[in-house]
Amino acid sequence: MTRNVRLCTRSPYDVRMGSVERKLAGLAILAMVGCAKPESAWRAELSASDPFVRTLAAVALAELNPGSAQDALPVLLEAVDRTELRLGPSAMGQLTRMAPAHAPWLVSQLASQPFMTIERRAALRRAVVFAGEHGVAPLLAALRDGLLAPSEDIAAMLVEIGPAARAPLRAFGSGQLQPNLSAFAELVLARLGSGQAQQSAAGDSR
Repeated sequence: MTRNVRLCTRSPYDVRMGSVERKLAGLAILAMVGCAKPESAWRAELSASDPFVRTLAAVALAELNPGSAQDALPVLLEAVDRTELRLGPSAMGQLTRMAPAHAPWLVSQLASQPFMTIERRAALRRAVVFAGEHGVAPLLAALRDGLLAPSEDIAAMLVEIGPAARAPLRAFGSGQLQPNLSAFAELVLARLGSGQAQQSAAGDSR
């Protein structure tokens, strides 16, 4: 390849570039994100017509400032479903990285989209679990408000979050709840307790 892509002085999103060249340029941008563009320029490209450009901008913003890049989240989530972009793993990784700062938004997407692809649900689920204690309160609030059903999957997420979910679940279960939610909280707490006991037993057997 002889074409020279000058990352710090011009945009690499030249429409004349082939798909392979564009993907290589995108990887180079992410490797040199500090000098490639200012944050404002990346943010402007979130509304680009080209989904590849939008996704690269979202990934770059997540790298630069994950705590304040909420406007990149919908673009990253979209990229998880756009297999032709081949940026799904990068998008999923950034969603997970941003999760502690944006757990309420991620939970709201789980709650508001009953029909979604397996990939999108997996990305949201993984991110909320990774958020740890920051993901617990939004999950419990969505359950309390009827936005999420007390399902096996939500129980599994809380168990995967682990001990950080225990105290919020106790407080949740002691509140004024529908009987099914109280039973749900007791179930998850029991699983968290049994998980702890199993880990202790495994440690004692070593």
